[in-house]
Amino acid sequence: MLDNISILQKIIKINTESSKSNLPLIVLVKKILEQNGFKVKVQKVKDREVIKATLIATAGDQKNNGLILSCHTDTVSASKLWQTNPFNLTIKNNCYFGLGTIDVKGFLACAISASCNIIKKYDSPKKALTLLLTFNEETDFLGVKELLSKNKLSKPTLAVIGEPTSLKPATSHKGVSVANIEIFGKEAHGSNPSQGINAIEAAGEMILAIKRLTKKPSCPTINIGKIVGGLEINKVPDFCAVDLEFRPSIFLE
Repeated sequence: MLDNISILQKIIKINTESSKSNLPLIVLVKKILEQNGFKVKVQKVKDREVIKATLIATAGDQKNNGLILSCHTDTVSASKLWQTNPFNLTIKNNCYFGLGTIDVKGFLACAISASCNIIKKYDSPKKALTLLLTFNEETDFLGVKELLSKNKLSKPTLAVIGEPTSLKPATSHKGVSVANIEIFGKEAHGSNPSQGINAIEAAGEMILAIKRLTKKPSCPTINIGKIVGGLEINKVPDFCAVDLEFRPSIFLE
């Protein structure tokens, strides 16, 4: 039987940060699945200057709706705060450390292992078994958009989408929307700030107001992800840009 930990070790070694190509990982997964009886289709997509890919793997009776296992293959970028090598699976106190172990390569390893073991046990399942792998879930969802626009997929009886939920089934997913807010002030010399309008200070007041809103239980989660403003330390900044994302849930009023 395929061991999900050995699979996880292999896919953690492949850097699939959203700015990188996921193609090496897709090639590895394709090889494993084909060796275990799956028919695999890889669709390459150019994302700016980087070649990425989606994967559709099928087994069983495709005319009989069955199960879809799906997840993205990209991860967030590795910060400098890692105390272990993010691209090497490290096991400490029965915990597994590596970039993407939770979101979402752990699920991917389990999905590959379980699917291949099902095929080995049942040879040709009576219902369709499908694996769908995408990319850019951490950014603009290009992978799933391309997959859906260029492939006709039959509606499954059940679809399991891999995301970190502490092993508790979730029947819905937060949405996501991104906003870029530009604030214009008035430039002045730093020695006389009262003669200007500080765009960064205005942005700070706006951010505090937004954070007060998020204390309500029905409010979407809001993350201030990026701030750009100011040119010189001795000038009152006349411009500031704030990028944020908010993720509404079904409980939003």
